[in-house]
Amino acid sequence: MICVVSISLLALTFVGLALHIVRLRGEVNRLLQEKQVMVGFVHDVGEVFAGAEDVDTDLLLNRVLFYALRIVRASAGAIYLFDKEGKVLRARAVAGMFPPMAGTRNGSSVDWVGGGAKRLREAVLSERIKEGEGLVGEAALGGCVLVEDPERDPRAPRYSGDLLEVHTALAAPMRFHDRVIGVIVVVNRADGNAFTRSDRTLLESIAEQASVSVHFSQLR
Repeated sequence: MICVVSISLLALTFVGLALHIVRLRGEVNRLLQEKQVMVGFVHDVGEVFAGAEDVDTDLLLNRVLFYALRIVRASAGAIYLFDKEGKVLRARAVAGMFPPMAGTRNGSSVDWVGGGAKRLREAVLSERIKEGEGLVGEAALGGCVLVEDPERDPRAPRYSGDLLEVHTALAAPMRFHDRVIGVIVVVNRADGNAFTRSDRTLLESIAEQASVSVHFSQLR
C-alpha cells in the first residue's frame, strides 16, 4: 500500500514538473519572439535614417507603430505628437480600427464605420487633444496609462457596437530628455485579454527607444 502511494506521489510530482517545463518553454518562446520583434524594430528604424538627408517622420512613425502593435499583440493603435507650439497632440500614424480618443464617451461605431475606414482614419487624424485630456492627454503628462476596465474609467472613450468598442487600452509617453514629445496608444489585445504590466513595460521600452529617432527626424 505504501509502495502504491509512493508511486502515485512520484507520478504526480513528474506531472507537475512536466507542466512547469511546458510553461517555461512557452515563456522562453514568448521572450524569444519579443526579442526578434525588438531586433527588427531597431533594424527598421535604422534603415529610415541610413544615408537619408531628409527623414520621413511619418514613415518612421508608421514603422514604430507596426512594431508596437506586434510586441504587445494589440489590434489597433496610433501615435500622437505635440504640434510645433507644444500645445496640442495630433495623431500622425494610425493602424487598425482605432477609435477617436477625444470628444464624446458615448459615440456610435456606426457614425464612423458607416463612412468606411478612410473616414475613421480622417476622424482620428483631425483630432486635437490637450495635455491632460482623456487617455492620450494623461499619458502626455509623463506617465504610462493602463486601462483595464473602460466601463468605469472616464479616460477611455466608449462607443456602442463592437467595431470600435475599447475593451482594454495602453498609452505610453514618448520622452526626449525631460520633455514629452508624443504618445503611443494601443487598444484591444488580439487574444481578447486585457493588457498586462508586462505589456506596459514593453510599450514603454518601444516609446523610449523611438522618441530619440522621432525627435531627430523632425530636425532634419
